[in-house]
Amino acid sequence: MIPQLYEIYEARIRLNQAQYSRPCIVVRIDRPGGCSVFPISSAMELYAGPRVHFKIETTDPDFSKTGLTVDSYIIGERFIPISDVDLLRKRGQIEGELLKRFMKWI
Repeated sequence: MIPQLYEIYEARIRLNQAQYSRPCIVVRIDRPGGCSVFPISSAMELYAGPRVHFKIETTDPDFSKTGLTVDSYIIGERFIPISDVDLLRKRGQIEGELLKRFMKWI
């Protein structure tokens, strides 16, 4: 699987103490066979605002392209480098006006 920028994947990544499959967005292609991602969470009670998190709401016109199923947010505190083999399946991508807002945010 060759990831492209701003695609959303289900991936094996470690986030704090949790290491399980979760959605993430590709934000940098590092080298052949590797990329950096931001994890995505649906634990809205932990949403810390736009300074560190980018909200993706089901009411957004471009939400259906993401492959997500509930209100979520991108955790933008740090890049997480991973190998392409840790990308389990593509869920979707950010595009349209949602992508424009995301690019301004990062």
